[in-house]
Amino acid sequence: MMAFGAYNGLNLAPLETTLKGERGTLAPDRLEQLRNSLLLASVRGRAGILLGILALMKFKPDVVGSVLTIVLALLLGVVSALPILLRQPASAVLAREGA
Repeated sequence: MMAFGAYNGLNLAPLETTLKGERGTLAPDRLEQLRNSLLLASVRGRAGILLGILALMKFKPDVVGSVLTIVLALLLGVVSALPILLRQPASAVLAREGA
């Protein structure tokens, strides 16, 4: 989890600064930055944790139930990110096809 947070902390600030001044259609390099696999996986992992926190607030389980809820929520977030992490970048596909 710490790796996800460290990764986002390093990359979101410069990306936000760069995107603030842009208008209209984004440049291809900006779109590539937004579609970064680790960034998207991090967002999904965090969304899973957020759902776990909401479940804790709603159901108020004991300590063991709370730990299990957060672990399950994190696992769901990471599993939902697997298709993103396992896909090949479009540039690699194009290079392999000779385009």
